[in-house]
Amino acid sequence: VLGGLALPDVADLRQSLRSINEQLWEVEDALRDCERAGQFDEEFIRLARSVYRMNDERARLKAAINEVTGSEIREQKGYAEY
Repeated sequence: VLGGLALPDVADLRQSLRSINEQLWEVEDALRDCERAGQFDEEFIRLARSVYRMNDERARLKAAINEVTGSEIREQKGYAEY
């Protein structure tokens, strides 16, 4: 039990992690396209802001996988709140 909730299945967490990774790759490709085109408009800002939110979700999923599997490996990244 994690925080009073039933632990999710590792396979479900892994699928969610894969999905967020794929989304990040797509956003980063789109950002590179904007950079190449010199396009620094609202779309660029939206994409750039989405990266750190997706990274936060990615970190949450990785921590949940570690918790479910009993791993002692912990990613140690810290960022200011937004």
